[in-house]
Amino acid sequence: MKIPKFIVIIGLIAVFIFSGSVLADTYIEMVTHTDGFQMMGQEQPPQYDTIAMWLGDGVARSYNKEGSILIDSKKEMIYLIDDDKKAYNEVSFDILGDMKKMMGLDQMEAEEAEMMEQQMQMMMAMMQISATVTPTDETREIKGYNCKKYLVNMQLSMANVKADYWVSKDIDINYDAFKKLNLSKMLFMPGADKVIDEFAKIDGFMVYSEGTTNIMGTDVKSTTELIKAENKNAPAGTFEIPKGYKKEVLKPMGEE
Repeated sequence: MKIPKFIVIIGLIAVFIFSGSVLADTYIEMVTHTDGFQMMGQEQPPQYDTIAMWLGDGVARSYNKEGSILIDSKKEMIYLIDDDKKAYNEVSFDILGDMKKMMGLDQMEAEEAEMMEQQMQMMMAMMQISATVTPTDETREIKGYNCKKYLVNMQLSMANVKADYWVSKDIDINYDAFKKLNLSKMLFMPGADKVIDEFAKIDGFMVYSEGTTNIMGTDVKSTTELIKAENKNAPAGTFEIPKGYKKEVLKPMGEE
């Protein structure tokens, strides 16, 4: 599958397990841009990515350049869909948060599983995360929306992220659902409960952000910009596995 298994699963833990119902489908489209940079002798070109999301009643579908992901909280399943291969993987909610199952350790021979578990422990140590979110009194109109500025400082083991978030409450979408979408991306990470409390301070929808990530002494600048946010009916089949697609067995993380 094209979609990086590890990123997908840790990034979507409980993403669309909403409380309450969504009265209408919501379409969200955002564009991210990351400046080019050089690290360890390797030149990284600038990157652009368009992220499109559909939120429904207990279901959601997201698309980016890596592929598409379907979440069905009623079936308690995540589906990783590869349109090029016309195939999909599925991940049950009940293994989310269980790193041994998520890494496929329960499917390995004892010696291999022991080695992978050591790698898992090292990986978890590197995933420690903390954050500070500071509301400001600064306001600005962006794309016709009245926005308020929040300062975000996030610390990971090998990176520090400092960003300005411009957030608006003028946009007519399901805020509770979208907030759970964003916050749930960090649920599995050590220290995530405190990070979630910090990000809960952000009241509204992010219209624009700009920030710098310092990775081992290298500064990488990036922006995220809202293109669309509107309530409308999702196209038929949005929240379904396409007909004729073949189910594939999800391989242990890190294995192609």
